[in-house]
Amino acid sequence: MARESITSSVNTGVAKRRAATHYGRRLHERQALAVYEQDNGQVVMETTFTYDKLVDFVLSDKLYNYLPAGVRVLSAQLMVTVAFAGGTSLKIGTYNVTTGAAVDDDGLITDANAPLASLGAGAFVQGSGAQLNAATGLAADYNVKAVATGTFTAGEATLRIVFQRPVDLYAPLNG
Repeated sequence: MARESITSSVNTGVAKRRAATHYGRRLHERQALAVYEQDNGQVVMETTFTYDKLVDFVLSDKLYNYLPAGVRVLSAQLMVTVAFAGGTSLKIGTYNVTTGAAVDDDGLITDANAPLASLGAGAFVQGSGAQLNAATGLAADYNVKAVATGTFTAGEATLRIVFQRPVDLYAPLNG
């Protein structure tokens, strides 16, 4: 992990005063995910996106919209904060982490779940893709991506994905 230190520009022969120090890359708040644990072993992954910066990923970078192998995706939901305009629909699916190839491009939220009429301000869109509530977990590591049908000119939403990790009964014993 890279360390970046921002220091004052005055050097009087004494050690510079550090104004700010952080580790890792700096990202715009809406480009990084919020991932947190919920009750009953569920994990919630949230990211906010706009019509011109849809949910996307960088190959082999697990900082962006990443679902690990073995998890069981329970739900995917869009919470619209600014009404979408101009396009036809949105779909959200999974993509291979290393190649970027689509695994199931509407496996979380389908075009039928998120047509333009459903993307008004304050709307909640529940996904019904094939990868939700599957009997088994995901076969490999996948990235998440949103694809627009048509050209949107406005809109903002938060994508919320809830998943369950496989239970490791030995984890508490292995300290």
